[in-house]
Amino acid sequence: MGRPIADETLQSVVDPAAKSLLAICKVYCDGAKYNGIDKFTKVLAPLNLMHQRLKYDNATSSTVDDDIVAQIEAAYSAIEKEYNKSSEKFAGAKDERYLMEELASTVIILMGFDTTYG
Repeated sequence: MGRPIADETLQSVVDPAAKSLLAICKVYCDGAKYNGIDKFTKVLAPLNLMHQRLKYDNATSSTVDDDIVAQIEAAYSAIEKEYNKSSEKFAGAKDERYLMEELASTVIILMGFDTTYG
C-alpha cells in the first residue's frame, strides 16, 4: 500500500490541486483504521466533502484530470456501499437519550433536502 501521508507533508505542499489530492488519499488510506460510526465521521463525511469540493473546483478551473476525479468518485462509492452494508455501521454511536441530555439549546436537524414533491 505504501507509506502513510504525514500531516507535515500535506502542510508543505503548495499546489492546491496536489494538496487536495493528497488529502483525499490520506483520508482514504487512513479509513482502514476505523469502523462503525467513526468510519462515517472520520472517513465518509470528510471524503464526501473533499470529493465534492474537488468536483466543483475542477468544473470551474479544470486542474485535475477527469479520469482521476472519476476514480475518486468510484472509490468513495465503494466505501459508502461497504459502510451501508455493514451490520456494525452504528457501532459506537450515541443513543437518543445521550443526545437529549447533551443538547441544552434549540437544535435543528436537517435530514436532507429533497427537491422533489410527490
